[in-house]
Amino acid sequence: MARKPVHLTMKRGKATGRQAVWEAIRRRREFSLNDLWHDTKQERDTIRSYLTALRRGGYVEETGVRPASNGIVGSKHKNAIPMKLFRLARDIGVEAPRLKRDGTPCAQGLAQEAMWRTMKRLPDFTFRDLAVMSRTEEVPVTEAAAKDYLKHLSAAGYLVVVQEGNAHRLASYRFVKARNTGPRAPMIQRLKTVFDPNLCEVVWQEEVSE
Repeated sequence: MARKPVHLTMKRGKATGRQAVWEAIRRRREFSLNDLWHDTKQERDTIRSYLTALRRGGYVEETGVRPASNGIVGSKHKNAIPMKLFRLARDIGVEAPRLKRDGTPCAQGLAQEAMWRTMKRLPDFTFRDLAVMSRTEEVPVTEAAAKDYLKHLSAAGYLVVVQEGNAHRLASYRFVKARNTGPRAPMIQRLKTVFDPNLCEVVWQEEVSE
């Protein structure tokens, strides 16, 4: 089944899916699967699979078992059966770790996150500057990716063009501080829209020719 665009799986002002689970983990620090379900109301399978990835990746670790409050299996009481307990072992910040099931990083979206962080601390920059300043050994950022990201964020109003490009020089951009909507990077989606996860809304969409 094809994955839905992210803006169809998020509610305005409220995280869902893995992001909601991660935020609950950061708030609680120590927790059970039931605790996370109670906090987020996400599908238990979603929580369980993400916990597996987080544990394998070293972000959480199992600490023991919470004893059952009674011995009646199948009771509706949330503590009717013993529950595994976990604790947050590695807090990397507000953005939920993007992980495969085996706990290894999923590279999707990491380049945009790196560019979003970098452009907010640079004065003026070209796409080449942004690519060079954003890339690391773990997260490669190509000039083509930087050029495309700047084009879309400029169209969405996050950037202003300081100097137009021509045959002899590259266009130069500046980040609009008033558009610093939060720590999570705006996403360029397959439908050529810009979705801002901090606002939980599509902020720009490419016009369709008649």
